[in-house]
Amino acid sequence: MTTQNAPASMYRTTEGLGVWEHKGKVAAVGVGHSPTSRRWDGTPGNTMGANSIIALRQAIEDAGVNPADIDGLVLDPVTTTGAHWPEGQEIPMDVVNAYNPTDDPLDGIAKLSAEWILNNMPELTNVKFTMYGPGCMSHAIVVAAQAVGEGRTHTCLVLKSWHNLDGRYNQAGISAQDAVPGTFALSPGRTLWGAPGSYGTALQFAEYCRKYGKSHDMMAPFMENSRRNGLMFPEGYWAQHRPEQLTAEDYLNARWIAKPAS
Repeated sequence: MTTQNAPASMYRTTEGLGVWEHKGKVAAVGVGHSPTSRRWDGTPGNTMGANSIIALRQAIEDAGVNPADIDGLVLDPVTTTGAHWPEGQEIPMDVVNAYNPTDDPLDGIAKLSAEWILNNMPELTNVKFTMYGPGCMSHAIVVAAQAVGEGRTHTCLVLKSWHNLDGRYNQAGISAQDAVPGTFALSPGRTLWGAPGSYGTALQFAEYCRKYGKSHDMMAPFMENSRRNGLMFPEGYWAQHRPEQLTAEDYLNARWIAKPAS
């Protein structure tokens, strides 16, 4: 089974499409999350792939479904937030061979394929549909929901994984080249000359405010509640490292990072 990226037709990218044709026919019924840590410790049991399996098994348990009834798997194969496996660095084959690997030794360590997941979750005996929703978790969820609505799969696992390798983020890969394309150089967080990492979110927020007549300050109650909810998520950053509640004053007086995001 060779997994392909979802075609453009599976995304609703224009306005005026009306109500989604599969509204009320698709449901998300289980959530799973692996433990989190600042860095990978180099052991087989704490690889990104290993934690992906933990999260999937928790989601299966939370949903109360039989693994044998799962017939679909959708994920984002790109797992980096900016750190890449250093060029020339030896790949730890003891870690690779602790699992049932694919042809790519970095699969399960610094990237992830549907094939790697299926190789290492023997309980998934009935998966007939796999697809990639690259870019972010929202893409994967959209692709999975559309696939269920279209009848490609009935009970589908959806996964987004991240790896946290040593080193400074956005310093390797294309960012380490002597020259980079102009569009990449200006991308958020990618180079010294680019926009800050929150630039994309700030643009989305600015467009929301423009389109619906909202403002930065009006979002204070939403931000307070978001932090409150975040503190109830034990695997998250805020619960682990900064367990204080955000006040409206904190939000309103915060410095700009990329206006109107603060």
